Amino acid sequence: MSTGRVGTGRRSVLRAAGLAALAGVGGSLAAGCTSDDGQAGSPVNGDPGTADLLKTYPAADRKPGPALRGTLIDGRSFDLSSWQGRPVVVNVWGSWCGPCKDEQPALVAAAAQLAPQGVQFLGLDQQDSRANALAHVRKYGVGYPSISDPAGAQLLRFNGLIPPAGIPSTVVLDAQHRIGAIRIGTITQATLVDLVRTVIA
Repeated sequence: MSTGRVGTGRRSVLRAAGLAALAGVGGSLAAGCTSDDGQAGSPVNGDPGTADLLKTYPAADRKPGPALRGTLIDGRSFDLSSWQGRPVVVNVWGSWCGPCKDEQPALVAAAAQLAPQGVQFLGLDQQDSRANALAHVRKYGVGYPSISDPAGAQLLRFNGLIPPAGIPSTVVLDAQHRIGAIRIGTITQATLVDLVRTVIA
């Protein structure tokens, strides 16, 4: 019976791919390798070598984010382009992921705090079953949509900026949907709100 999680072999492949992707972007991200308390990062989701990372991009250096589109966990279709002109926070999560559960209340609170500024939130649900994802959303009162991404196809559109093993991760897109900040690892409400305000300033 399926539990909504990938098997051991699949997780091993994802971990190896994640480490390879992280090595390819280490030069651009290592300078921002800190946790929310400013100390050296810890492994993401228990995977050695995937330390928490935080990177922000000045407006002049921002590159377009990926075209995210697919089926939401509630069965509706979604295309990120429908939010053009509005800043977007993209959170990579899975209902099976302990750190994702830990940070979910902070994301819900940040979404409510930033809503008056027109900021939208979008989840990318990884390696999950629809039933488990919907149960997670109900439990934590998540009001924003999530694209179902069981095979990680949406995550791969970030072209190595987020390793496949980087769950949870959060990306802040500006109003032109350019990448303004990336957090690999858990994030607090205060840190996320500060990042968004910096990106959209």
